[in-house]
Amino acid sequence: SDREKYSGEGGAFQCLKSGHGQVAFMCYDEIPPSERQDYQLLCMDGSRKSVEEYKDCYLLKEPRHAVISRKDADSEQIYKVLKLIPDSDLFSSAAFGGKDLMFSDAATELIELPKITDSFLYLREDYHEAMHALKAGNPPAPDGKIEWCTISHAEQQKCDSLQIPRMECRRASSVDECIQR
Repeated sequence: SDREKYSGEGGAFQCLKSGHGQVAFMCYDEIPPSERQDYQLLCMDGSRKSVEEYKDCYLLKEPRHAVISRKDADSEQIYKVLKLIPDSDLFSSAAFGGKDLMFSDAATELIELPKITDSFLYLREDYHEAMHALKAGNPPAPDGKIEWCTISHAEQQKCDSLQIPRMECRRASSVDECIQR
């Protein structure tokens, strides 16, 4: 959310750089080349390596920029509804005075994965286990609407402005509260 000081693509690095954090999970390219010598990577085997060795040293490889929905009939409906929204409206946050609202501003399109690709294959086992650890079993909305949870005024404004009749924007006070819904 744009309300959080260390949100967005560069937030984790800014938290680390400011001294407020000792470890950050982030993309290699968030660290400016001129500063990479000031940081080290923590590897799965307990060793440390230079930032330039990111392909061989990591704690977790993140599948970037994924929008995952349930694998049932509703997932097709979610994709169809989101595709009704022009990409320029869906991915831009400038008109709402924020950045990375609902989606990363760097996003350019949504791509539906082939039906034979399931989340376990796409996200890998560690992400799959983390997702199952979250509170599961939210039933689909009885009226077939997609519920989108927002956590800031700007996100709520953007969501409301999309004016898709089958999408309902709901406000929560935090990401945790959104997950619990």
